[in-house]
Amino acid sequence: MTLLLVVAIFAFNVYFHKPVLESFLFALALAVGLTPQLLPAIISINLSHGARRMAQRKVIVKRLTAIENFGSMNVLCSDKTGTITEGVVHLHAALDPQGHESSKVMLYAYLNAASETGLVNPIDEAIRECKVPGAEGWLKVDELPYDFVRKRLSILVNKEGRHVLITKGALRQILSVCTQLERSDGSLAEVPSALARNRTTLARV
Repeated sequence: MTLLLVVAIFAFNVYFHKPVLESFLFALALAVGLTPQLLPAIISINLSHGARRMAQRKVIVKRLTAIENFGSMNVLCSDKTGTITEGVVHLHAALDPQGHESSKVMLYAYLNAASETGLVNPIDEAIRECKVPGAEGWLKVDELPYDFVRKRLSILVNKEGRHVLITKGALRQILSVCTQLERSDGSLAEVPSALARNRTTLARV
C-alpha cells in the first residue's frame, strides 16, 4: 500500500509538471511518515493470518499476540489439568537420581501405587497401567497413608521374607528422611551436601 501511494503521488506531481526531484522527495517523505502509521495494521493482519492457519490445524488461538511466540517455539508444554489436553496422564519413564531409566525405580513406584488405598491420583493411575516385570509375588503388609503433616505415603511390602518400605511424597519431606541415594550401577552414595543441609534444617523445624 505504501509503495502504491508513493508511485501514485510521484506520478500525480509529475503529471502536473512539478519538479521531479521535489516530487520524489515528497513521495519518499510521505512513505516514511506512513510506515509507522500502517505498522499496527500490518501486524494485526499478519497475526490474523497466522491464527487462521493455526485454526486449519485444529488449534484455536484466543489471543493474537500469542502467534508471535509460535515462530520461536521448539516445544510446547502444557499443564496436566486437561485445559488444552485430553486430561489423561501417561507415564514416559522412571528415572534414577542420575537421570537414567531405572527398572528398580519403576518397580517400587508400581508397588507403591498399586498398594495404596488413599485418594485417587492421576499419576498413580498412569503407573498402575504400566506392565512392570518383577511385580509378581509382592504382598502388602501395611500402609501409612498420606497426611498433610508428614506429606508422605509409605507402603510396606514383602516378598519371600524380604520387607521393603516404599515412601513417596513432597520432595523436601522425602529428602528430610534420606541419608543415601542409589546410583545407576547399584552403588550407594551419601546425599549431596546441599541436600543434607536442607535435610538438617527440615529436621530442626
